[in-house]
Amino acid sequence: MLSNSHARKKFAYHSRSTLGERTAIALSRQVHLEEGESEEKYKEEMSEGNLVKSFVFGGLDGCITAFAVVSSASGASLSPGTTLVLGLANVFADGLAMGCGDYISERAEREYIRSEYEREKWELEHYPEGEVKEMRDIYTERFGVEDSDADTMLNLLLKYKPLFLETMAHFELGLLPPDSDNTVWRKGFTTFLSFITFGCAPLSAYILFWHLRSPQEIFFLSILATAATLFALGFLKARLVKQHGVIGGLQILFTGAFAASVAYFVGFVAQQLLRFSEKKIDQ
Repeated sequence: MLSNSHARKKFAYHSRSTLGERTAIALSRQVHLEEGESEEKYKEEMSEGNLVKSFVFGGLDGCITAFAVVSSASGASLSPGTTLVLGLANVFADGLAMGCGDYISERAEREYIRSEYEREKWELEHYPEGEVKEMRDIYTERFGVEDSDADTMLNLLLKYKPLFLETMAHFELGLLPPDSDNTVWRKGFTTFLSFITFGCAPLSAYILFWHLRSPQEIFFLSILATAATLFALGFLKARLVKQHGVIGGLQILFTGAFAASVAYFVGFVAQQLLRFSEKKIDQ
């Protein structure tokens, strides 16, 4: 299968240190020799892989945002019930905004890419010499291709105009083929769902114990839940891009800790300023 082959190619490349260079090369050769599935199946799997970005981004933003609300509320000495109400309202409102924002931005990017493809297609149809010259300059100046080789490559590409357009869009404009309509809305929904799910982690202690424990105990439990969630998300993100999992987890954990510290400090200072103002008014 081509989709399975793609995963096996990645496995062969990233397993060079454990399998050995020769074994990894042999595995890669074997996968390349096997027949694959249709291009549509490959594109479908790749579009699902693109959802990972929305999942991780939504989860991190949701967890850090919710904990910032909890920290500021704790710094201001708000009751657990009030903190829970503020946190839930913030998570669902921000999650909806994030999901819609992701959908709108992805759709705008897709429409922009399509418009650029149409423009390049029009230019290729009406002035192919100019487009060929642009590509020739890219090959020779950016990659150091000799003039004769660049001409040979471009003459071949011109026989397959869709390939020429895609190559030109990538090298000249830095654009990749646009996502499908189905992928765009799935990205937005994934961001929303991930934001809501992981955004509830800092609130879990308040949901379970808001009337059973002291505010300080609940806040401590929220810190533990948030730290575990942030580390797990950072670990997952690092492993997906083949980086060190523990380092990735600690990076995200420290980022969340910094954001929470700022939020706690702001809440504490705001409370002190309000108390000072109330005393001045009473006097």
